[in-house]
Amino acid sequence: MSEKLRSRRSFLKMAAAGAAGITVAGPAVKSVLGATAKTSAWTTGKAINPNISNNRVVCMYDPLMITTPTLASFSLSKFAGATSTTVISTDMDKMAMSLSQKATADLAWSTIFQKPAAKTWAQVVAAIKVNGCNHSNLPRVAVVGKICNVLKGLGVLAANIIVYDGANGSRCNDIGDYASYFSTTDTTKFPGITSTNSTGLGGNGSAVVPNMSNQTCPASFVSGAVDIIVNISVNKGHCTPNNGGPAQGNTGGVTLCLKNHFGTFPPTHQNSNPSTGDVAVYMNMSDAIIGGTPPRQQLCIVDSLWADNNNNPDGAPTKVLSRLVMGTFAGAVDYLTSVKIKQDIQVTQLNEKNNMDMTQIARFMTLFGYATTDAVWVPITPTSVLPGVSDIQKPPHAFEICLAGSGAMTRFGLPHETTGALDVRIFDIRGRNVRKLSAQAMGNKTSLSWDGKNEHGNMVGAGIYEVRVSVGQYTDVGKIIVE
Repeated sequence: MSEKLRSRRSFLKMAAAGAAGITVAGPAVKSVLGATAKTSAWTTGKAINPNISNNRVVCMYDPLMITTPTLASFSLSKFAGATSTTVISTDMDKMAMSLSQKATADLAWSTIFQKPAAKTWAQVVAAIKVNGCNHSNLPRVAVVGKICNVLKGLGVLAANIIVYDGANGSRCNDIGDYASYFSTTDTTKFPGITSTNSTGLGGNGSAVVPNMSNQTCPASFVSGAVDIIVNISVNKGHCTPNNGGPAQGNTGGVTLCLKNHFGTFPPTHQNSNPSTGDVAVYMNMSDAIIGGTPPRQQLCIVDSLWADNNNNPDGAPTKVLSRLVMGTFAGAVDYLTSVKIKQDIQVTQLNEKNNMDMTQIARFMTLFGYATTDAVWVPITPTSVLPGVSDIQKPPHAFEICLAGSGAMTRFGLPHETTGALDVRIFDIRGRNVRKLSAQAMGNKTSLSWDGKNEHGNMVGAGIYEVRVSVGQYTDVGKIIVE
């Protein structure tokens, strides 16, 4: 073992899981089944972050986060090839700055993420919850990876960043889709490990959930061995009053951050309360999720790059929305995403609108003691979005970059009659700068050849490389595959 961390309550160890090929690590804490805890960590007015309003929610709209809007099939790898790592990273920095109202990305992220006073960042354990119940619609790797990069930048060890999902059952197997994108040693991948919550987070524990019986969840959440939880959901729609039943739990016809913890707690607990529509809220009030000093769940994100309006958990995305949503408090994030994106933009057909239960969705706020009018929506549109250009349209003039000695090429749309110097940059899969090139735009078809070398004159390795071309305030992105 190359690194060993000892702290007051836990140590981390690395291991390899069996047939699924999932690398796991986590706090070695004893099972605490039957342990008692506070009835609820939530009290009305509790501040998740003393420097950020619970009710402030920011939304980024940027079509350039998606490089290939129309896909023939859907999977985590297909989405990875159809999204821009660098644009997503830059846009998430802008979102963090708007959320925290800080002038720089570094200051913004260091405001959003808080560590216990008694720990160093190298001792902090962070768990990132993804919605892994559907191979066709998972939180995109670039979004999850950005958070991993931010945490590592703060000083969190790669072995202490745990991307997890699923307490048991077949749905948690989708976490294996992420395994190849994360590593503790390979710098071409994002820092972190992947795990089911029982294998990499201390086994099973017993958490007190308000208005319900004790529920099984990761023991390291109950013991406090995990310091930070980041909740990353995808924009999906299902579980309605008329087509979900108590086993699914009526969550207003939407599946967002509150319901994402149905993969932290086993799905069977959805039947344990007669008011099934409130279960998603109750488990987010638990000490396991919102307890700790500072509170564990410090950031909630809804990946709305693609979205799904199907009334079941397994549908493929039906809409391209090119949006990300971020806030510190799950109730406000889900309420505003439901109203501002799903109701106002996403749902266009009567049956889709009928699937939304706005009375239940309002309870995402009111059960926490807020009025729906308390929530504040802050839209962000980057300067790269030109007026009048839709999600899938690009200006007509082409600029091509070819990889010398191969058939690899990517083409860019530029504003009409563009002339002059272009800023051309090439990045690797983690968004790190590989090469800066010089090019001229002549207002018509122009080509540039890249020799496949980095800034140091060395040939780059095989893989997918992102190319970003900028002129004035306009930016376009593409990809080149080096074989």
